[in-house]
Amino acid sequence: MPNWCEGVLKVRGKKKNLINFLKNGIERLALEIENHEVIEIPLDLKFDKDFDEYRLEGGKGTLHIKDTRRCFLDSLEWYLSDEDDDVMIQCIDIRQAWCLEVKQFVAISKKYHVDFKIKGYECGGQFSQEFEILDGFLNKYEEKTYKDWYWDVDDPRLGG
Repeated sequence: MPNWCEGVLKVRGKKKNLINFLKNGIERLALEIENHEVIEIPLDLKFDKDFDEYRLEGGKGTLHIKDTRRCFLDSLEWYLSDEDDDVMIQCIDIRQAWCLEVKQFVAISKKYHVDFKIKGYECGGQFSQEFEILDGFLNKYEEKTYKDWYWDVDDPRLGG
C-alpha cells in the first residue's frame, strides 16, 4: 500500500475548458462486486442550471484523474459563471500515490488548456512538493524535506 501525497489542486481556465476537463479528464474506476464480476459504473455528472453548478460524486477513491498514475479524488463541485470567456479557478482535494507526478499534470494541462497549481504533502517521506503549470509549461517546481514534520508543515495530518 502506498503512502499518499495530498493537497488541494487548483485548476484554472476558461469555462469551456474547465467543463471539458471535468467531463473528459476525470473517470470513475471500475468496481468489483461479490461474484468477482467487474462492472463499469458511469460517471454521474450532475448539472444544476439554476446555480451553474456541476457536481461529480463518488465513494472514497472511486474518482480518478485520467492519464495519471493513481491520482484520486472523492467528489467535487464546480460553480461556474454565466460568462463563457470568464477565467475561473476550481479546487479539488486530491491524493496521489507516493508523490505528485508533475510530468503527468503538464501533459493534462496541454490537453485540456487549463492551468494547475498545488502544494502536496507526504508525511511518510516527510516532504512537500509545490508546482505551477501554466498553459502546458512547468512554471514553478519546488520540493522540500522537513526535519521536524509536525512543527514545520502547515498541516502535518496530510499525506501518509
